Amino acid sequence: MRFSTSLSVVALTTLITACSGAGAGITTTPGSALNNASGGPGLVSLVPSWLHPAAGVQLLKLDFVYPAKASGALYGSEFESEGSGEGQINAYPNPDPKNAKPTCTIEGYAINGWGVDNAGDLILPSGTSISTEPVVNVYKGPKPCGTLLGSITDSTGQPATAASFNATKDKIYVGEIASTANSTGEIVICTLKSKACGAPITNAAITGHGAGVAIDSKGDCWMSAATATNAGFLLVYWKGCKGKGVVATGTKNTSFGGLFFDTKGNLVSVDVGGSSGTGVLHVYKGCTPKCTVVGTMPMKGASLFGNLNAAGTELAVGDIGNSQIDVYKYTPTKLTYMYSFNNDLNGTGFIIGGGFNPTNKQL
Repeated sequence: MRFSTSLSVVALTTLITACSGAGAGITTTPGSALNNASGGPGLVSLVPSWLHPAAGVQLLKLDFVYPAKASGALYGSEFESEGSGEGQINAYPNPDPKNAKPTCTIEGYAINGWGVDNAGDLILPSGTSISTEPVVNVYKGPKPCGTLLGSITDSTGQPATAASFNATKDKIYVGEIASTANSTGEIVICTLKSKACGAPITNAAITGHGAGVAIDSKGDCWMSAATATNAGFLLVYWKGCKGKGVVATGTKNTSFGGLFFDTKGNLVSVDVGGSSGTGVLHVYKGCTPKCTVVGTMPMKGASLFGNLNAAGTELAVGDIGNSQIDVYKYTPTKLTYMYSFNNDLNGTGFIIGGGFNPTNKQL
């Protein structure tokens, strides 16, 4: 039985656009900006257009014998599950080497990335709401799939991911895939108290869609983005998350993806990879703006969003090509694959995000 918090259904027709070179492609709806002809949102996925999961893909072989004791939860999400833009995020026991059924589900629309704060609250950007405007929903933790604490209207673009140390009291940093003004990536800072977001923060070098967002305890922020609508990569750093920012140097990504910090203060950048279908995890030190490469590790499949467990020793990430969530042992220089799960996730709806609750406190 599925337990869900549901938003109303809004029709969505998708158009898959082509990808040039090895950069990431974008799944988009008609129209160059976010509003389509019917006045509803033109929802955008960050899934590469060359990467369409095959039907009936089997779970990757379990390489790791995992202890049986469960602690906390794992989340796995998909962009859409029913072909109409309606997506979902499921909670699972942690660990889940036996591919258990989800313990609960929250439904939304056009789910790309999302975040879990230090209290275990889930921050879930949704491409549309009952009013058809994009929203950022906050659900009470630490138990998964808690009650809806509030919704924040994002009137300047489609939210792609979000991060906050305390979503109920502090700032929520929301990465937008595409602004309503020019369809390029940007960050907005929102609060649940105001149920609103501030003026967009961007950089002139961001000439394509936005992807991951990371923040640190000082209030500095970073965004990974495309240099064209659906290709290329750059990383932008803003001191105090304000002003024009500066493009980071020394990065090795070929494509964009999620961002997060590990327990050692390294900035981890998910790279969806090229047409080979193999993603890469890059670990950087600094990036203010000069990055120093700490580690570069291949993953099992092309991935976009993920995060670490509370101890910072395990990584869960959405594996789009293999239609599953992959779990690894993590160090800044080594990934060790453990297991995968995908129960009640529809691979044709793009399994994009994985993560833990509780998560790494450095976000």
